[in-house]
Parts: sequence; structure tokens; C-alpha cells
Amino acid sequence: TPIPAAILAGDSETGVTLMRMDVGLDTGPIVAQTAVALAGDETTPLLEETLEVEAAGLLTRYLGPWVRGKITATPQSEAGASLTRPFRREDGRLDPSRPVVELERQVRAYQPWPGSFVETDAGRLVVWRAEVAPDGPPPGTFDEEGFGTTDGGRLRLREVQPAGGNRMSWDAFLRGRPS
Repeated sequence: TPIPAAILAGDSETGVTLMRMDVGLDTGPIVAQTAVALAGDETTPLLEETLEVEAAGLLTRYLGPWVRGKITATPQSEAGASLTRPFRREDGRLDPSRPVVELERQVRAYQPWPGSFVETDAGRLVVWRAEVAPDGPPPGTFDEEGFGTTDGGRLRLREVQPAGGNRMSWDAFLRGRPS
């Protein structure tokens, strides 16, 4: 889960590391690294694609020279190392008591799994795209644009999927449910 974790944290960059495996978890010496700037609008699937290309480039450029002994792997510092945990389905629940910027990151990070969802009078609604808006209705209250959060913001819903239904724009969802 390191890719979604970078999105959830609002990191400004992430990257790819080519390392020699050892007995620890991601603790082996580093052969090569590359950083990738984050724009703040990435979803997990799109960031995975970007990092796959970067990883392939690292392998192409550095694996051969490392195997031939022309590059020496550098031991990693244990300072700053962090682990991420596996996600559970319940992690996808959008909690209006959290800041709106965190909820928007969650929508992007938890694609495709566990997904982000909110319970409504119409049932569970999976949220595929959302935006941050500064002013919102009371926390957890829905209006024509989305729902309010306790920090006074609004998670403006853009693309949703009702239980048992297809993905659609928030506007299309509302047109089908005038109440």
C-alpha cells in the first residue's frame, strides 16, 4: 500500500527504488532510485502506471551495470523508514468528521480497492471522483453538490456509483433521485 499511502499523506513526491533484497522488509542496499513529483490529483491506478514506467527505466539503466559490479549498492538508513498496513473494506468509509482535503485524497488513493463510499438515504454510494470546496452544509449533510465536513468544507461529488448501479456523474445521480 505505499502508493495509496503517498496520496493519502498528501506527499509532494514519491519514487521507485531498485534494491537488493535481504532478510528484512525493504531493508536491502539501494542500487538506484528515482523521484517522481506529485501534482496532487493522482489516483492510485494512474500513479501505479507512472511508477511502472519509472521502474522499467531504472532496471534498464542500472541492473546490468550493477550485476557487472560497476555500481555499488548503498546501505539504507533506518531513520525515516515507515511501513504501511493492508487496507480493510471499512477504511473506504468517508467520515465527515475528517477534514475535506483528507477525504478528497482518500477518494483518489483508495481506487480501485477498497474504494471510498458514503451511506445515504438512497443506500451506499461509492465515490469515484470528488473535489474540495471551501464552504459546505453542516457535517454529514448532503446538498446538490456533495456533503459537508466538520472543518466547514464540502466534499463536492463528481462521479459516483449507487449500490448495484453504474458509475455516473453526481448530476445524473441527482436527476434520478429528485427527493
